[in-house]
Amino acid sequence: MRCRGNVIHRIKEYLNGQQIKNCDDGSSIMEIHIVEKEQWWIGVVLSQGKEVEIIEPEHIKEILQHCDRS
Repeated sequence: MRCRGNVIHRIKEYLNGQQIKNCDDGSSIMEIHIVEKEQWWIGVVLSQGKEVEIIEPEHIKEILQHCDRS
């Protein structure tokens, strides 16, 4: 996922995110490990708004897009 601003710290704290790359625009590429059957992580990610962008995997992007429309 790509994170911007204070969201970087929240993803580290709430989802045990690992920063794997700092980008020139000030954002960071982060990696999280989730249990897909548990739903709480969806709320955490969606609550960060446009400051978080899921890059991959595609099926996780689809899950979040579906939830965001609901």
